[in-house]
Amino acid sequence: MIVFLNGHFLPEAQAVVPLNDRGFLLGDGLFETVRVVNGRPFRLAQHLERLSRGADFLKIKSPFAPKEIQRIAGELIEKNHLHEALLRVTLTRGPGERGYSFNGDSKPTVAMTLHAAPPPDNHIEWSLITSSFRIPASDPTM
Repeated sequence: MIVFLNGHFLPEAQAVVPLNDRGFLLGDGLFETVRVVNGRPFRLAQHLERLSRGADFLKIKSPFAPKEIQRIAGELIEKNHLHEALLRVTLTRGPGERGYSFNGDSKPTVAMTLHAAPPPDNHIEWSLITSSFRIPASDPTM
C-alpha cells in the first residue's frame, strides 16, 4: 500500500513518524475518515472544513491547503488503485520537546492512508434513535 506522509508518497512500511511526534505521544492532533466511492472521496470538502476548524481550534497550522489535500487524496487513490475505500487524513502538531506545553513552532505531521472498504452487508437492519441529551455549543470538543 502506498501512503502519503509529509509531502511524500511512499510504501507503508517506509512511512516513519518520529517517536517525539506529539500526535503519537499525546494524541495532539486530529483526523477525518472519508468513504471513497467510485474513486471519489464522499463529501471531502466538508470533511476538510471540519478538519480545518479543529486545527484552528488546536492552533495547528496544516502545511497543505484543503484544495491541495483534495488533489493529494485523488493521487493516493489512483496510486493504490482503490476506488472503494476508506481514506484517513491525519494532522498532528508534529515532533516536539518533552512535556505538555508547546512553543508553537513545531512542524505538523500530515499523513493520508487508504484501506479497502468492507464489503456491503445487505442483511443489516438499521434503526435510528434521537438523543435528547444536548451538548453545549461552547463545548470545545464539538
